[in-house]
Amino acid sequence: MCSPSPPPAPSPVTSQTQTAELPEWARPYAKETLAKGAALTDINKNPYQTYGAERIAGFTPMQQQAQQQAQNMQPSSQLGMGTELAFRAGQDALGANYQTGQFTNQFQAPQAYQPSQFGMVSAQAPNLQSYQMGPAERVFAQQQGAPTMAAAQTNYNPNIQAFQMGPADRISAQQVGTPLMDAAQTGYRPDLQTFQMGPAERVRTQSFANPYAASAYMSPYMQNVVEAQQREAQRSADIAGTQRAARATQAGAFGGSRQAIENAEAARNLATQKGDIQAAGLQSAYQQAQGQFNAEQQARLQAQQANQQAGLQVGGQNLQAALGVQQLGAQTGLQTSLANLSSAQQANVQNQAAQLQAQGLNAQQAMQAALANQQAGLQVGQQNLAAQQAAQQLGTQTGLQTSLANLSSAQQANVQNQAAQLQTQGMNAQQAMQAALANQQAGLQVGGQNLQAALGIQQLGAGQNLQAQLANQQAFQQAQTAGEQSRQFGAGQGLQAASLGAQYGQAAQQLGEQSNQFGANLGMQGLQTGLQAAGQLGQLGQTQFGQQLGINQLQSQYGAQQQAQRQQANDLAYQNFLNQQNYPYKQLGFMSDMIRGLPLGQQSTSAIYQAPPTTINQIAGLGTAGIAGLGLYNAMNR
Repeated sequence: MCSPSPPPAPSPVTSQTQTAELPEWARPYAKETLAKGAALTDINKNPYQTYGAERIAGFTPMQQQAQQQAQNMQPSSQLGMGTELAFRAGQDALGANYQTGQFTNQFQAPQAYQPSQFGMVSAQAPNLQSYQMGPAERVFAQQQGAPTMAAAQTNYNPNIQAFQMGPADRISAQQVGTPLMDAAQTGYRPDLQTFQMGPAERVRTQSFANPYAASAYMSPYMQNVVEAQQREAQRSADIAGTQRAARATQAGAFGGSRQAIENAEAARNLATQKGDIQAAGLQSAYQQAQGQFNAEQQARLQAQQANQQAGLQVGGQNLQAALGVQQLGAQTGLQTSLANLSSAQQANVQNQAAQLQAQGLNAQQAMQAALANQQAGLQVGQQNLAAQQAAQQLGTQTGLQTSLANLSSAQQANVQNQAAQLQTQGMNAQQAMQAALANQQAGLQVGGQNLQAALGIQQLGAGQNLQAQLANQQAFQQAQTAGEQSRQFGAGQGLQAASLGAQYGQAAQQLGEQSNQFGANLGMQGLQTGLQAAGQLGQLGQTQFGQQLGINQLQSQYGAQQQAQRQQANDLAYQNFLNQQNYPYKQLGFMSDMIRGLPLGQQSTSAIYQAPPTTINQIAGLGTAGIAGLGLYNAMNR
């Protein structure tokens, strides 16, 4: 298979430009411009000229002065003086040696106090007698052979004891040891319970897939609507069948195959339409039932969720309440336990402090406490003795009253029995009883008054005797107490005098030590003042150096401003020199721009299609271009 021939090469396209010569009126300006350009670029006629003035401004006298002062700056002399003072103060401080005074015990204890021994006077119990009331008066019936009535006997014999108060407590000095205070412990163990909230109520939904669920939500009138739509479709189909029959009759094809096909197609369409109506009705009812089911399920779900949330909230609140009550109880119990612990600890501390304070009591205070305890013991014994005697007296009176009541009851029974017997003998029972009772009452009153008088006299004598013995005992104790207090006062005065002497001696030593310390502090303050003076001299030297440095910096700054101003004048003079040198060239450029910018000639360009030039033609073309350029040059130089 031969290859296709290449397409013919396109003929080269060349552009030919023709330019007309300058007009006559523009040739003098062009010649003048070229002549000026030649004169300006000729180095023989216009040689290079250097700028003879000052280009860079030198340092001003103020800058030179600041530089000279900076060169001559040295550290301030105050720094050396301050260093020497600090050195001397440090040496003196290192050489300072303060000797503290030695304190001694100035207390001289007096002689040991020897407490006296207290005696006591024993009180003798009174000798009490047991008084008894005589028998009741015999009641006899007048001129009647009444039976003899035996006198009632109480048989009450009170056992009266002679109570005595025990001896008073012996007072003796005792050595009190340092008590050990135990740390109080609460022992509180809160019974904490782990409360838990019951499970949340389960939320359930009903499935629509239940075969009876959809029918329950469908409209019961759906079939009626579907049947009405089917009847309307049947009616429309009947009308269309009548119209087809009329057209077939007009065409003379009634009962033909075409009519049969049309009727069959119409029947199929009617059945399809009825089926579609039934399906659409069922689908619509199903969708409505599904929507109603979903709405009801959503409402039930929301209600169940609300119930679940309410149950969770109630359970949570109950749980929080139980936890809060337990926490409150635990906190209250803990606070109570801590309060009891603090109270117990404070009580232990106070007891220990009281016991320690008791160790520090002087002899007078200890003896006063012992005497107060003895007095309290005597008072308690007296009160107990009085209480026992009152109890015995009350028991005696109560037993006597009870015996008298029993005796009166027995006597009344005898009187009633005798009155009954006398009444049987024909006497008036009431008169006999009154007579017997009057006789007996008179006897009882006389006997009771006699018995009370005897007991009162015995009680008064025993009480006065006991009070006299107690008064003697108390007076004896008070006399011993007064003597002991006098001895204790003397011992206390001696102890107080020794304590004051020790205090005065200690105060004298403290004043001497304070005087030594004052002298040492005064020397240290002098050294500190020297150090402060050295620091002040150093600061003054630093201030002087800073002021000199500031003056030099200010002079340098002002000199720099003067130098900058002179530099601006030099730069301006140099710029004026450059502008003067460039002025002819700017003028020549302006003239050249004027010549190039004016439409001095016509220029046309034409496209010529020709064969590519040969080498000879190219050389000839170069020669032609050179001749044309030479012609333009000659034309401009005419």
